[in-house]
Amino acid sequence: MVEEPPLERQGVVAVLRRHPILTAIFAACIGSGAVAGALFLPQDWSLARRIAGGVFGGAGTAVFLTVTRLFD
Repeated sequence: MVEEPPLERQGVVAVLRRHPILTAIFAACIGSGAVAGALFLPQDWSLARRIAGGVFGGAGTAVFLTVTRLFD
């Protein structure tokens, strides 16, 4: 049986390929967060700031949804 190298020595792409559902959840949360931020955050903020705020919120949501599976 071939033993996998430790997580620190694997590339990011290899880890993402090993967890396609978690990757899809992260992408969906970040994308929907960016759209929601652009639409619902205060209009006196610049568009870039609203999108960045939405991305941050979406990434946080993704972490809460997947944190129990991140290190399997």
